[in-house]
Amino acid sequence: MSDSTEKYAVLEGLDLGGGWTLGAIRPDAKESGSTGGHFSVQFAASRADGAKAFCKVLDLVTAGKQPNAGINLQIAVTAFNFEAQLIELCGSLSARRVVFAIKSGELRDERVPLELVMFILFEDADDDARTYLDKGLADDLFLRLRSLRHVALGVRELHNMRIAHQDLKPSNVLVFGSAATLPESKIADLGRASLDGTVAVHDELPFAGPAGYSPPELLYGQVAADFYQRRQACDLYQLGCLVAFMLADMSINLELTSRLTEDQQWRKWGDSYSAIYPLIRTKMDEVFEELWTRLDPAIADGVVEVVRDLCDPDPERRGKQVQGRSPSPSVILSKLITRLDVLEKRARIAGAKVA
Repeated sequence: MSDSTEKYAVLEGLDLGGGWTLGAIRPDAKESGSTGGHFSVQFAASRADGAKAFCKVLDLVTAGKQPNAGINLQIAVTAFNFEAQLIELCGSLSARRVVFAIKSGELRDERVPLELVMFILFEDADDDARTYLDKGLADDLFLRLRSLRHVALGVRELHNMRIAHQDLKPSNVLVFGSAATLPESKIADLGRASLDGTVAVHDELPFAGPAGYSPPELLYGQVAADFYQRRQACDLYQLGCLVAFMLADMSINLELTSRLTEDQQWRKWGDSYSAIYPLIRTKMDEVFEELWTRLDPAIADGVVEVVRDLCDPDPERRGKQVQGRSPSPSVILSKLITRLDVLEKRARIAGAKVA
């Protein structure tokens, strides 16, 4: 049991208001401080009528242990409040494909650091996408495409609110229901999100989410001032990575890195992104060819077309090639949703399975 877990475990049974009671720390919770954890401890929660939820509690123990503890505590509190603000905005605009927050707030409790319990209470899911796939619950590709279409709908909802998620990955896609009942998927964890026109504490990071899902221009230090190119184009790239992972168990960035020498990889590269861009484009074309070989023939061409479009190494072209013009972000995602819907139907008719 970690220091944080031990100190916050005493909160089990805490009355959160509205009939909700904090349960035990979730054994499957992300490690606090990791991507997705963001200095939080995750609990189960329940209501007297049997309703279930999960609760994210700000982990002041881990935040306070970092160098410059006072500054980091302030950053952690600010980031937590910012996430709560974004979730409230999503709720007020009835976003259907973003995980719903039941309530958020602060409580005083002398048993925990600073006697402060800051929490966000969320609707509970059956699984996240990674766990769902690991259990073999969705071998039919149409179910996976259905989930990806729901994620694309969620990204469109966020982008229409001028929010960029920046941390799209399988563990942040939550699945509600079972394969037998056609499950629904929603986007979770706005802890790394940005809102256009509002400063977030992680905005100065070169890339907000994990390197494994970050677009190459950000990894190589090319940071655009434009919100769309830096933030929302990042979401498109991560969405393309999700498509490749969920349909072919393939990591776009890992495949790209494996085709580069050590000196060409972003951690060692000493020049600009524009200097290595021609090589990245060539190697990315090889990655897309490899992706095609790992897909069911019934959907291979369409999926590769989608991933090639979303993971274009040029952020100015990302998501726009199929349309052949410069559409708005909303139009890009609407076209993508239609393309995923067509692939979903094609996979269902063909009975396409995971390879």
